Amino acid sequence: MKNGLVSVIIPTYNRAHLVRKSIESVLNQTYRNVEVIVVDDGSNDNTEEVVKSIKDKRVKYIKHERNYGPAHARNTGVNSAEGEFIAILDSDDLYMPQKIEKQIELFKSESIGGVYCDSYNDAGKEITYRPMPKVRGYVYKQMLYLGICIPTFLFRAKYVKQIGGFDETTDKMCKMMDDIDFLIRISRVCEFDYIPEPLIVINRNPEHSRLSGKKRCTVEAWVYLLNKYKSDMMSLLGKSFLDFRYSRLSWSAYIIGERYYAARICVDGFLTTKNISHILKIPFILSGTYGYIMRMRYGKKINGFDVF
Repeated sequence: MKNGLVSVIIPTYNRAHLVRKSIESVLNQTYRNVEVIVVDDGSNDNTEEVVKSIKDKRVKYIKHERNYGPAHARNTGVNSAEGEFIAILDSDDLYMPQKIEKQIELFKSESIGGVYCDSYNDAGKEITYRPMPKVRGYVYKQMLYLGICIPTFLFRAKYVKQIGGFDETTDKMCKMMDDIDFLIRISRVCEFDYIPEPLIVINRNPEHSRLSGKKRCTVEAWVYLLNKYKSDMMSLLGKSFLDFRYSRLSWSAYIIGERYYAARICVDGFLTTKNISHILKIPFILSGTYGYIMRMRYGKKINGFDVF
């Protein structure tokens, strides 16, 4: 491990048209002591040609023989990283020039394992400022329900390796949610700090979304995370929180036409919280009348129950 070195891991898959800009945004940091580890997760476009055309010794290229998924690709990068610090950058996102420099300044205590920042969201037609939830210190409880984009972070490498990197289980589902799981687990072992400034551009262009055609497995991944942490959620956040989460997921499964899966989620909810309301929903779900009842109760607000 090299003191002061920042290893920025960029997993990518068939994004030859985008990855160069992401790499260059790291190379152009005001903090110069960086290495860029591009993990090509089985691309069949010209990603390799694009990456190797960048003549900078700080860029390393690793290619998988096939597409495993982001968690596996990120772990490949973690295992190859030589830096004291590690960052995960998606191959369609961009760093602002001072991101790493400003984050490094906050690692004054060894107990601080992650520093994150606000972001800009690029939706294609417009760029908007997105403030992240503001939490500092030991924030495991908050990470059980807060969503913070992992590219906004810089981590101390020893904590990344202490927790064993990313859980690859979700690669077998929808190839996402590993980042949420990672933040939950690393928040158990270290403190977080926060910079209230947008230092990264997150690509939110719908054309690049990984959710297309994967709605069932997206729900499965959320259910996996909920079941994985339900004991801590019960003790730290309470039964009502879990009731809401199971209800939200059963509704999400229902609106994509997965009635039997929605009913199964209700059973999981009842077994976890013992709330009979989960069981009472099942006949309406299976009969196809659940949507009518929900819209009668919540009206237009029902759209907010969807996880997608």
